Amino acid sequence: MFKNKKILVLSLIVLVVLIVGIYFLIPRLNLKKESPLTEQYQKVKEITQNLESQMKADVEGGKTPEETLKLFADALKNGNIDLAVKYTKIDTKNSRSNWYQILSAAKTNGKLLEFANLLSLAVYDEKASYDGVAWFKLVDQNGTHLGDISLELNKYTGVWKISEM
Repeated sequence: MFKNKKILVLSLIVLVVLIVGIYFLIPRLNLKKESPLTEQYQKVKEITQNLESQMKADVEGGKTPEETLKLFADALKNGNIDLAVKYTKIDTKNSRSNWYQILSAAKTNGKLLEFANLLSLAVYDEKASYDGVAWFKLVDQNGTHLGDISLELNKYTGVWKISEM
């Protein structure tokens, strides 16, 4: 019976030492593996920080939506597509490169001035607009609805940017 007590006590001591050892060893092993969600979070965080940096440096535009539309139309009338694109919103969908392609095609087809003049038909839509977003309707002389234009305020620089047309 004495022999069994010794084995039992020795087993308990070994078990306690193992538990304490594992408790202190596991954090040092750094067995924690990055989950796919953590990796995705890091990617989204990087994209967001990059976009924020670009928006803080994006100063081209008007202090009002109307001023931005006028600046955009003037750049088109002068054939300056590079400047016109700077009045559009930066986003993660490469919209500026899309704008550049569309405006380049319009310039090639001799439609840039016509497009610029069409912008003079834009009428502010107070009902559709809200804080930081302005909507305009394009309506021709016959009252035909030709389309809509939206602009968004860049909260970092205080200038308005064309977001949709």
